[in-house]
Amino acid sequence: MLVYWLMFLLPAVAALMMSKVDVGVQRLGLMFVCGALFIVVGFRYQVGCDWGAYEHHYDATGYVTSWVDWRLVSTDPGYALVNIVSAALGGGVVGVNLICALISLSGLYAFSRRQPNPFLAITIAIPYIVIVLFQGYTRQAVAFGLELFALSAIADGKLRKYVVMILLAATFHKSAVVLLPLVALAGTRNRWWSVLWVGSISVLAYITFLSEHQDRMWAAYVEENMQSSGGELRVIMNALPAILLLFFRKHFRYHNELEKNVWFLLAVISIVCIPLVSVASTATDRFALYLMPLQLFVLCRLNDVASFFKSVSSIAVITLYFFVQFVWLNYSHHAFCWVPYKSWLFE
Repeated sequence: MLVYWLMFLLPAVAALMMSKVDVGVQRLGLMFVCGALFIVVGFRYQVGCDWGAYEHHYDATGYVTSWVDWRLVSTDPGYALVNIVSAALGGGVVGVNLICALISLSGLYAFSRRQPNPFLAITIAIPYIVIVLFQGYTRQAVAFGLELFALSAIADGKLRKYVVMILLAATFHKSAVVLLPLVALAGTRNRWWSVLWVGSISVLAYITFLSEHQDRMWAAYVEENMQSSGGELRVIMNALPAILLLFFRKHFRYHNELEKNVWFLLAVISIVCIPLVSVASTATDRFALYLMPLQLFVLCRLNDVASFFKSVSSIAVITLYFFVQFVWLNYSHHAFCWVPYKSWLFE
């Protein structure tokens, strides 16, 4: 567990010291932290309960004789391509993990550097996003990282870039297509045009990525009532910052009106997930992963809510996520898949 606690303490200490260093040093420090996380995540060995499945994906690349054979490897073409490239370069599974970790953590870096306290955003991400998601669910981890790129594009007012990033995310995990209509609903200028072109792309993306799999996914996630251990807790962890944002929406600082509307919609959807998780536990839990950026966005902005929070917000948030990590590592039903941490560098 020592590696996991070092992963947490490094950005946590930096978050408390951020105001004492200039912007240039902060930027270098953020790059160093993300670089260290890249080594841990990218070089992991037999970490995560799906490790065997990802090894099977990689082994299947031996049967690929042309680019059109990617379906032999995976129904997600982006992830299949990464496997094929790693196999061509002799990188093995570690090559796949390094490429995927680079994308995921680059997305986290791009998103965090836009927050008032970038190191606090990284600290919030460590217990579940980095340790569990980035190390355990490689395909959805890349989709999540590309979602963070997409949300950063929204902050810059680049709607088309958002759409491109989400389409790329869907090539790694098809469920990401559900994020496409978000910007159409949140649009402020030329809304009907945005609804038309984003809606058209959403329909095409649905046909491409989801249509042939919808019956299987519905049966697996809803009809068979698959239960996701800890799903309710993860939904609540999204709902709490969502409630804060809905109550104090006017106090938060946004880069533009589009960004303001996007976060409002994500907050509303997070609340809606509370009753849904009891109906379709696993499906709601998997979707709720895409709502986790709300935790980073809101909890890094508690200073905007009231002056009272200015002196205690960072300490309170760090303490909260310290206990989140402690409880998960020690009491989660699946923690044994992550503990002890093992690395290719030492195997």
